[in-house]
Amino acid sequence: MMQGKEQALLLAIIPNIRFFVAAPLLIFSEGFADRILINVAQEFLHTGVIREEDHHKFENAIKKNSLLHNSNLPEIFILMVAYIVSFASLKTYSLHLGSEWLPSQPIIIWYFMVSKPLFIFLTVRWMWITVLWNKFLWHMSCLDLDLNPTHPDRAAGLRFVSNAQFAFVGVVFSFSATVSASELKALSIHKTFLEAINNSIFVVLIIAFLWLIAPMFLFTRQLISVQYRGQLEYGALGQEYVVQFAKKWLDIKNSPERENLLGNPDISVLADIQSSFSIIDKMRIVPMDIRTMAILIGLSILPLASVGLSKALPKELFKRTIEILLG
Repeated sequence: MMQGKEQALLLAIIPNIRFFVAAPLLIFSEGFADRILINVAQEFLHTGVIREEDHHKFENAIKKNSLLHNSNLPEIFILMVAYIVSFASLKTYSLHLGSEWLPSQPIIIWYFMVSKPLFIFLTVRWMWITVLWNKFLWHMSCLDLDLNPTHPDRAAGLRFVSNAQFAFVGVVFSFSATVSASELKALSIHKTFLEAINNSIFVVLIIAFLWLIAPMFLFTRQLISVQYRGQLEYGALGQEYVVQFAKKWLDIKNSPERENLLGNPDISVLADIQSSFSIIDKMRIVPMDIRTMAILIGLSILPLASVGLSKALPKELFKRTIEILLG
């Protein structure tokens, strides 16, 4: 635990992290996210997974989402909620943080009238954007998609959908940074290192899963259905072919009339069927591979590494690092 000036400096990190790291990330990530989401949405058409008779449903889903995204009413409502929450927490913050590290009354006013409502507004607005995108994915998952069980992406041609989740890494990263700052405060006051890290990792992992990975399960029903259909169809095809193959190449009666095995396409066709069935058998139930999941989760919990690093650093070096960060 820390005392005096060190504790005050550490407590001051929380609003600094929130408003100089998390808030800018939430602001500047939106343009990047818009480009990713638009490109992924268009891929539904470009890859041909949407049947021609369902193109109008796709266009309707895009139009409805665009109207909601561009409407000012949700943002006005979110801003009102941000100020209500900020005013309600004014007394709690005053008691919890104390005023010894806040040099003057104007800073308190700025915090609760500008900084805190802005951060809440940005966070809730990103939640609204996430809801809109997941609503679009739900509409797509309800269509009769033209999926191929032997597609090499092992997701029946839907692997591209998981690229959209990188658009939300910024918001989860900013949340993780805020949680990390809060745990630094807990370390300085009363919690042990293991208590702080275990709690924060659990919270961030749950948020990261719900925000980045859970939406992919919207397509699980279709992927399982396509895999089952593929196993039946290619299983029947394989059975028919191996029977004919055995009759032609393994039946002793046909041995005098057999063709030359070398260079014969029959072997290649058998290998192709085996390869196709292997792809079907290894299909994923979500359009996301383990590598992408690991990258998304890793980026989400990256800020927590700073908490562990701060514990590992020598006391004087840690103190100096805090002073540098605070200017």
